[in-house]
Amino acid sequence: MGIVHRFLDEGLTNISLADTAGHATPDRVEHMFSDIFQLDRAIECACHFHNTYGLGLANCYAAMKAGVTSFESSVAGLGGCPFTKTAGGNVCTEDFVHMLQHMGLRTDVDLASLVGLAREVAGHFGRTMDGVVYRTGPIPEPQPA
Repeated sequence: MGIVHRFLDEGLTNISLADTAGHATPDRVEHMFSDIFQLDRAIECACHFHNTYGLGLANCYAAMKAGVTSFESSVAGLGGCPFTKTAGGNVCTEDFVHMLQHMGLRTDVDLASLVGLAREVAGHFGRTMDGVVYRTGPIPEPQPA
């Protein structure tokens, strides 16, 4: 919290925190952001998670529960980290938007276009990317009886 205090002392209220190694866990993420917001409710937080151990989306959800409103992600999970031996890509934009839309949020984003772009990225690199929704398709909407 020391760095956040220093930012606040300097008048900065926009704080972006990144887990570029992908070591964060949802409980720690929620606790950390909750503590930050207790310092000053005027703070606006952003976050950036990698999916090294498959916790990227869960960490985004935990940050959202704590009050974070800005999230960084990348189509098809592109990205990595040169500072750690094992680093996964970023949280996949299409997977994150899919989750949000099933929560009734960000329905204004064209998920089909994001999925198509992730498929193009996979084709360009000639390999399977980290995302799930571009491979499985979105969860089907329930059909009326």
